[in-house]
Amino acid sequence: MKKDENLSLQKPNNTFAVLLGLLLLVTTLVSVIFLTNPQFDIYIASFFYDEGNSFPLNNNQFLIQLRLFFNIEIGILCAGSLLMMIFARINKNMIIPAKLWDFMLVSFLIGPLLLANVIFKSNWGRARPANIEEFGGTLTFSPAYYISDQCSLNCSFVSGEGSAIATAGILLGIIAWNIFPKHRSVSIGLIGIISIIGISLRIVKGRHFISDSLLATLFCAIVILLLYHFAKITKIKHKLTLTNLCHDFKNMFNFKT
Repeated sequence: MKKDENLSLQKPNNTFAVLLGLLLLVTTLVSVIFLTNPQFDIYIASFFYDEGNSFPLNNNQFLIQLRLFFNIEIGILCAGSLLMMIFARINKNMIIPAKLWDFMLVSFLIGPLLLANVIFKSNWGRARPANIEEFGGTLTFSPAYYISDQCSLNCSFVSGEGSAIATAGILLGIIAWNIFPKHRSVSIGLIGIISIIGISLRIVKGRHFISDSLLATLFCAIVILLLYHFAKITKIKHKLTLTNLCHDFKNMFNFKT
């Protein structure tokens, strides 16, 4: 019996390879769909366009407040991770390792900030839906991935807010998976639904094409998975429990060096 247990422990964990393979496959399929059928972006956007009023949901007060909610959520998660990272290094009473909070912050820095905003949005030049000729604008539509000269700053490809909301959703999902083990399906499902709503806001407002949001989400998911694997978060995730999280919050400012 012990021999069998030892053999099972020696088996490699293929979860990372499987998840990475699935993400790359889905990203490739989504990319092919929008590259071979670029008009699908316009088709989806047309559902939210009113010829006499452009994209009316862009001025909807409820959606404006909802967007604010997601911005606050992202800010709280980033600020909270930063504080926890700092105090995990200077307060010996903290249980959850600083590496976990490093992982959270770096996920935002590499995904939404560097990849989405610095690399893509600043260099691809894709005009936003509300600004193209098909929806009453003056700029020319360009498919996903195509480098265009229709926009020089803060462009459409990919969605910056979508990438940030997706990153926040995935990270909150990781937290919920560990701190609510008995309610994983409910907590992950709720986070997923809320995140999808947030990511969709920019589509219904005519600020992003659906390909911008889908690819932003997939790119950030790949970034998070790679960071999670190479930072070896699996080895410390057992310390991320509700009890330990509450303990660290209470002792954050209780220095005992």
